[in-house]
Amino acid sequence: MKYYNLAETDGALEVFIYGDITSWPWIESDVDSYTLAKTLAASDAKTIHVRINSYGGEVAEALAIYSALRRKSAEGVTVKTTVDGFACSAASMVFMAGDEREVYSYSLLMIHKPWTWARGNDAELHKAAEDLEKISAAVNAVYLDNAAVDAEKLEEMLSAETWLSADDALTMGFATVARSGAGKAAASISRLFGAKRQEEREKSQEPRAGDGTTPSAGGGHPSKEGNDDALPETVLPASGGQNKTTALPETIPPASGGQNNITALQKFLKIPHQKQKG
Repeated sequence: MKYYNLAETDGALEVFIYGDITSWPWIESDVDSYTLAKTLAASDAKTIHVRINSYGGEVAEALAIYSALRRKSAEGVTVKTTVDGFACSAASMVFMAGDEREVYSYSLLMIHKPWTWARGNDAELHKAAEDLEKISAAVNAVYLDNAAVDAEKLEEMLSAETWLSADDALTMGFATVARSGAGKAAASISRLFGAKRQEEREKSQEPRAGDGTTPSAGGGHPSKEGNDDALPETVLPASGGQNKTTALPETIPPASGGQNNITALQKFLKIPHQKQKG
């Protein structure tokens, strides 16, 4: 099973990291270093574009993905990384692998010190802290090798769990270019996911039995085929467990003879009246 999305056209490989970075991929959007590194190694693409929208994940996985991308760059492949939404925690490390690191005006990065779980006696807890310091040094090296901040400033930012806007990322060298919009990003995402969405849209537009209606193109309320008059927005489920919907009329006949409006509505929609118990 493929736990991430990619598309390769005309010698360009696009990788979408739109989920968690984990050694135990569980859902389609999860990304693991082993599967992705194998894909990158087998690709003959001259350019690799990694698009990121992720809250992060495991440090070890992010470091391995970072290394795989840097190896491709050393082979002469142009590596570009883009923050399409968030690049938080471990995902920000992957972002740093780009020869060109692109953000949009609304992109956000978040960096912080790595953390872990520990249990045991005092010696074991001391060792866990010492190990975490070494892991932190490896994380710091990724940022210091690419960003325009010194070790003291970086340590301050990591300790404070810092969010960086597009301007912050560009000023501090985390990003190399900032753009105002995502037109090309939308086009590339459309190439990857458009076929599936189109198929779902066509299925949703199949006429419903007995009512001759189809949903609107925007996924809204149904409208009559060949007729510009849309059904009322408020709908009720039909009686008898049917799947089709019955539209409420614009005006409901007033109740008469002391009956309430619920009874009148039941009669108008031909819903069987049920006696109340008690």
